[in-house]
Amino acid sequence: GRLVYHSDTVPREILVHELTPGGAAKQRRVLATLERGAPDGLAVDEAGCVWVAAYGGGALLRYTPDGALDLVLEVPARSVTSLCFGGADRRDLYVTSADNSEDSARGGSIFRTRTDVPGLPVAPARI
Repeated sequence: GRLVYHSDTVPREILVHELTPGGAAKQRRVLATLERGAPDGLAVDEAGCVWVAAYGGGALLRYTPDGALDLVLEVPARSVTSLCFGGADRRDLYVTSADNSEDSARGGSIFRTRTDVPGLPVAPARI
C-alpha cells in the first residue's frame, strides 16, 4: 500500500513511486528496463515481485522488489497485453494478448496458469 508501479512503454521501463500518507507520489525511480518486449499491464504478488506483460516479447516477466529479473513465463502469443491474479487463493494467473501464436484465427486470447506465490489483493482505486 505504499508503492505504485506503472509501465512506460517507449523507454521500456517499469517505474515505481513511493506514496505519502496523503496519497502523493514521490521518489520516482526506474525499477527495471525490459530487454525483451515493451512493458504493458502489470501486477504485484505477495512476495513484492512485479509481473509485467512483455508486449512484442511473447512472455510475462517477473521482477524482484530490487529490480532483478527472476522469472520468464513464455506465453503462446507475441503481443502479451496484461495480466491479473484471481481465484479463491489468488494463484490463478490470467493473461491477455492481442494475438495467438498457436492459432492466428483466434486473434486476442485469454490464458490461465497457476503460480506458486499469490497475487496481492487489488485495492479499490479512487481517482
